[in-house]
Amino acid sequence: MTSTLKDVAKWAGVSVTTVSRVINNYHSLSDKTIRKVRLAMRELDYQPNALARAMQGKSSHFIGLVLLNVTNPFLAELTNCLEERLFTKGYKVIIATTATDDQLEQEHLGVLLANQVDGIISSSHNLDNEHYQRLAVPIVSFAHQLAEGIPVVTVDSYSGGRMAAAYLREQGAKEVAVQLQGMARASGRKINGDFWVTGYNGSRLMQRLNPELATVVLPVQELADKLITTLLEQIAHPDQVIESPAPVPVRFRRPT
Repeated sequence: MTSTLKDVAKWAGVSVTTVSRVINNYHSLSDKTIRKVRLAMRELDYQPNALARAMQGKSSHFIGLVLLNVTNPFLAELTNCLEERLFTKGYKVIIATTATDDQLEQEHLGVLLANQVDGIISSSHNLDNEHYQRLAVPIVSFAHQLAEGIPVVTVDSYSGGRMAAAYLREQGAKEVAVQLQGMARASGRKINGDFWVTGYNGSRLMQRLNPELATVVLPVQELADKLITTLLEQIAHPDQVIESPAPVPVRFRRPT
């Protein structure tokens, strides 16, 4: 049974008006009241976005981006690309970072729904499948399976791994190890001389900082386009099951 504003108000011990003000981010409320209302919304799985759509039939022209972090150079580059492309399509972006905190992820999802986002692109995966299946909003996942029925946009990681392994074999590498570049540098060993290294993701920042590093490059612009196209298809056809698209091809960049 779908929860209502009255149910949330009763659970939190406040008025329906107060619940509405929390949903719409009025600043005149106490932190204690806001916490009580948001807790009630979580406990009752109340989704104001679905209610707003049913009552108003309007688009907010907001898209939520749920990310583990924006300190990772690749995720930062992807976020920037998504924001630019969504803006050209008439959408504004709300960015939420979750780290590895499931409570924080749940809180952010509640805020996005309260702000009536038209859809969500997520690269976070702290919550269980059931939680995402209950969300009454179009969602597209990047790289991770969130729940059955939610399409996933990913890259051809298998081919990327084969490219990296082939490069190392070309250099005569016989033993492969992970995350030793810093240790080797500290001991005075020379990259692409005493040992060979490949990276993965290949953001523009890392290519500038480490031009000597061979790396699998994930196509940021193509990924952004695929994520947006898949999400907009969901928004346009809410009653259809949108299949996950084919993995986006990667390329291999040799050192300069």
